[in-house]
Amino acid sequence: MLELTNAPRASFYDIAPPSSGHDIAPPSSGHPAADRVRRIARKLGCTSVWVRGAGPHVVLGLAGENAFARLSPIGGSSYGLAFRSTVAPDRRAATTPSWEPLLLVDELQTVVEHALVGVSALHEEA
Repeated sequence: MLELTNAPRASFYDIAPPSSGHDIAPPSSGHPAADRVRRIARKLGCTSVWVRGAGPHVVLGLAGENAFARLSPIGGSSYGLAFRSTVAPDRRAATTPSWEPLLLVDELQTVVEHALVGVSALHEEA
């Protein structure tokens, strides 16, 4: 089930899953892009992902897990998709980013679909 909360916006580095424990919440989080991503995921039938705004970005995570993807506004209607780095934080150099480089830049719908397919939260035929 999508985690819909009115929790304060996460900082750029705060990527832990929401801890509200609520399955149902008001339709708006105060972060328009996160609300759009929730609607897209819901429309695609994805029920195992939480969505939260983090500054200008939107982060997505699987239920009970940390974020796996970050969507960044690029300009106009374009968003960039970056997945979480697979290098463990204790094995990364201090200068190694937490996120991989942008993998895809496209319209929000397409970026959300690719993020969900990338973690097997959505079947490719959706």
